[in-house]
Amino acid sequence: MTVKERLIEYLKYEKISKSEFGRTIGVSNAYITSMRKSIQPDKIKSISLNYPDLNTEWLLTGEGSMFKYHVKDIIDRLKKHLNFTHDMQLTEYLGISIETLYIWKESNSFDKDLIKEKLPNIDINWLLTGKGNEPANNEKSTGSLEPPIISGYYFPDVSASSGLNMKLENTENHKIPISIPGWGSDLIFIDVYGDSMYPKYNSGEIIAIKNIEFQYINYGFPYVVVFKNGDTYIKYIDKGKGHDHILLISENKHYAPKEFSLDLIMSVYSIKGVIKRELI
Repeated sequence: MTVKERLIEYLKYEKISKSEFGRTIGVSNAYITSMRKSIQPDKIKSISLNYPDLNTEWLLTGEGSMFKYHVKDIIDRLKKHLNFTHDMQLTEYLGISIETLYIWKESNSFDKDLIKEKLPNIDINWLLTGKGNEPANNEKSTGSLEPPIISGYYFPDVSASSGLNMKLENTENHKIPISIPGWGSDLIFIDVYGDSMYPKYNSGEIIAIKNIEFQYINYGFPYVVVFKNGDTYIKYIDKGKGHDHILLISENKHYAPKEFSLDLIMSVYSIKGVIKRELI
């Protein structure tokens, strides 16, 4: 497909006439008809200013999608369409981790094939731009949307700074069942203690965590790390000096990063979110 053909495809989709397009960017009505191989840089600049949703890279090369998009908007559209209110509900539906969703947002890229698998009749232009046809309502029943009855248990006597694993295994510990629609199951709810992760996580807040295999962590994201001696920390995890070391980094810059050997670590928990105490 040529540049001219792609431009005509865009105008047809947006229901814009060739003459209207020409007037908008300051060229003659015959501009598109007389186009050869490409578009001059000054005309591309005018097109970008007047049609900001058009992906000019796609227009010139055919690479990527017709429209520019923002993954954060795409995620919001999917949540609204599926009647979800939390990111966690969407990750459960798609079968991905919350860390993967964060990466999508930060990199402004996402797994289109996965979305198509879950919503096979989706209009890709609606997904990317909000224009076009929203999927039929019966798509909302695709997959398992019903949340579990119990999301997990809150341990009021356990904090993320005091021997997490050992205290959880204490059968005498008081625990309170918590149900939050769309948050999944097998979660552990504990208190945050200390100010090393302030202001991201504040002392006294309750966080939801879930045990994961170390091989599935994403460097640069916060986790609860439990050491074999019982020490427990909420920290960002980053690569250490070698494959057998990691760096634990605080949000509060008054705390210096610390490096540890993987041999010292018992378990790692991903942080699923912060909940309000009134939910308990």
